[in-house]
Amino acid sequence: MTDVVADKGYAAATVADVVRTAGVSRTTFYEQFRSKEDCFVEAYRHGVDVLIDEVRAAVRASESDWRAQLRAGMRAYLETLAADHRFARTYLLEIHSAGRAALDARAEALRRFADRYRATYEQARASDDSLREPDPDALLVLCSGIEQLVAERLRRGDDAALLALEDVYCYCAEAGLVHRRNDSEPRPMDLSFTEQEAAFRDELRAWLADNPAGEAPPDEDSQYAWRRDWQRKLNDGRWAGVHWPEEYGGRGASLMETAIFFEEMGKAGAPLPANVLGLLLAGPTIMIWGTDEQKDRYLAPILSADEIWCQGFSEPDAGSDLASLKTRAVKDGDDWVVTGQKVWTSGAQYSKWCMLVARTDSDAPKHKGLSYFLMDMEQDAVQVRPLTQITGDPEFNELFIEEARIPDENLLGGVGNGWKVALTTLMNERAGLGFFLQVRLRQLLDDLFDEALRTGLLDDPRVADKLGELHVRTEILRLTAYRGLSVVEQYGQPGPEGSLVKWLWSETNQMLTELAPEIVGPDALTGGTSWAYELLRARGNSIEGGTTEILKNIVAERVLGLPRAGR
Repeated sequence: MTDVVADKGYAAATVADVVRTAGVSRTTFYEQFRSKEDCFVEAYRHGVDVLIDEVRAAVRASESDWRAQLRAGMRAYLETLAADHRFARTYLLEIHSAGRAALDARAEALRRFADRYRATYEQARASDDSLREPDPDALLVLCSGIEQLVAERLRRGDDAALLALEDVYCYCAEAGLVHRRNDSEPRPMDLSFTEQEAAFRDELRAWLADNPAGEAPPDEDSQYAWRRDWQRKLNDGRWAGVHWPEEYGGRGASLMETAIFFEEMGKAGAPLPANVLGLLLAGPTIMIWGTDEQKDRYLAPILSADEIWCQGFSEPDAGSDLASLKTRAVKDGDDWVVTGQKVWTSGAQYSKWCMLVARTDSDAPKHKGLSYFLMDMEQDAVQVRPLTQITGDPEFNELFIEEARIPDENLLGGVGNGWKVALTTLMNERAGLGFFLQVRLRQLLDDLFDEALRTGLLDDPRVADKLGELHVRTEILRLTAYRGLSVVEQYGQPGPEGSLVKWLWSETNQMLTELAPEIVGPDALTGGTSWAYELLRARGNSIEGGTTEILKNIVAERVLGLPRAGR
């Protein structure tokens, strides 16, 4: 069926064409593909595979025109794709949610890109029958996805060295598809905001000044209620889901504006919203994969904090290796019966819904036998057991699921498609939080400087050196966070900067809190004080949100080009 689509053309083909030409029924078509777009995505991928094989064969045969062949092939696929902006949106989402490096896949951003792409294409066709070079900026994200596929395929073969990733950039640049890069010439980074971004920041600052969050209550339950009230106040001002598309109640904020939002929240001393997992993870995932009915049902209560969400991914034997999870879901009539265990589930004690990944096919390869569910936490079959940390707070929980029932209508993305849906969730993880964390780190460091000045230890060269090192690391963290944002905006996908930010923040925060007792004195080791809490809480920094060991492996493999760990 994918061959039929490839032969006829992605924009021109219809389901009727496919089933008639392939000699199959519509039932067979939809048994294999969830939608027309799914079939076209597979056909496009097949076309890319054919292109790669042709290029590899040309390389091995030492044909002189293989570079031109690669360029022409890319151009042909881009021209085909340009004819249908809906397919372009679907292709981008599928490629990047299944790829190694996740980009910002918010539906509104993709729609704006696709509309710009099609407008450029149609403008060129209107002025000239032969298609002219499209706008390089509009094509940047798309070419980035193709180049990753080409480079990854060739990396697996014996001739991997013959076509490096940098070569692909050069060929795309020669074809006018991306801006030519010259990494030998240093380029200054411009950290100034545009007029629109500055206006966004000023509006947010004014709102935060008029709507202070107040002081945090002392106990955990009261803090949760305070954060829930704070989110409702944010929602009243349309700030709760600032990065959500306007059609879903957000502001359609750009990546930079989202970073500004979290940074200004940190500067104002405001807390994260109570439903932060719903806002950052569940909502964007439902926007991408949900039916219209699911969007209508779940998105509004996420913004208003009327329904809190948690994330049921990790298990005792499946932490970093999500595909190894053992929680089972078995179909029973119109329901799915789920049994298993989840762990490190933040906020489960307050949650109404859980983003749950479970195994629905034990015979399929481990990545393909998963499905993604929206599980109601308010049933007797779901038991929440708090995990009390060294601070005394039960931030995390274990979930024990004993034959919990989930209606089939709460399946997200289709049976067996859980891995792709989960990747969409993970690619939104920590979105913007790095800016909140670096501001919080700066505030703690400023407090420590004040303590050193008060106690006279700022004149001690040894203490001053340590504080100076923390200052430099904190500035590097801030600039690296912006650098990572620039990479996404420039090339359409994140580089390893996200791993570096998390790694650097973990180490720096632990160094800071370990220095505090030396400067503050016994109060920093006395239970119930703020510095003692920070010291104890920092112990978990190197585990949460990606362990330091995993982050080091990512940097070693993707930055330094070292062999994969264990080889």
